[in-house]
Amino acid sequence: MANEVALNIPFSLDKFGNISTTTDERIIWSNRVRSAVGTTVGERVMRPEYGTLIANTLFDTGSIMESRIKSEIERVFHDSLPLLVLNDISLNFSSVTNTLTVTVLYELPNKTEATVEVGVVVVSTSNAPYEELS
Repeated sequence: MANEVALNIPFSLDKFGNISTTTDERIIWSNRVRSAVGTTVGERVMRPEYGTLIANTLFDTGSIMESRIKSEIERVFHDSLPLLVLNDISLNFSSVTNTLTVTVLYELPNKTEATVEVGVVVVSTSNAPYEELS
C-alpha cells in the first residue's frame, strides 16, 4: 500500500477547490472498515454480497443483537477485508442514553494496531417501533 492516495471521507474540497485526499494508511483503512460494516448486503449493484446484515438486527433482543453484530463484523472482515486482522469487537450499551456503541480493534497490513468506532445505534425502549391504530 505504499504511496496510496484515497479520497477523504466524508467527501470534501480543500481551500483551493481540489478534492480532499489522504495518504494516511490508518485513515484509508478506517474508511474501508466503516464502508464494509455500514453497507447493507445487496446495496451495491455490482457487488451484491458486499456488506453486512446488521440492519436486520433492529428488532432483536439485546444479547441476540450483540451476537449477530459481532458475527456479521467477523464475516465482513473475512470476506471483504482479508488484509486486516480482526483482534476485538466491543459493544457498549449505555442505559442512560439508550445507545449501543460498536468499536473494532484490528491490525493493519503493516502490523500496527488501529481502532475504529463503526457505529452508534440508538435503541428505543420507551416507544414501540410499531403501533396499531384502532
